[in-house]
Amino acid sequence: MEISSGNPYVILKEEDNKQYRLFAGYQKKDMYWHRDREDREIKLLSGEMSFQKDNELPVKMEAGSTVFCAANVLHRIIPNESWSPFIIEITFL
Repeated sequence: MEISSGNPYVILKEEDNKQYRLFAGYQKKDMYWHRDREDREIKLLSGEMSFQKDNELPVKMEAGSTVFCAANVLHRIIPNESWSPFIIEITFL
């Protein structure tokens, strides 16, 4: 899958305050540290990944796991070791 949006994901669906993202076909350079403008809750729907906030150790996530990230907090998503696809649900708070 080729990603042309400049992001390492494809938006599968958007509704109200939720967005569903598929991460597939990404490269290590695509998974960078960044900040978001709004508070959000991130739920892993399928696959495996880790989530890391600045100055904290990564938190390994499995399907069903949820993490909160406040606005303007530096963070990143770390793919699983096999770089297999995963889907997240983002709830904008």
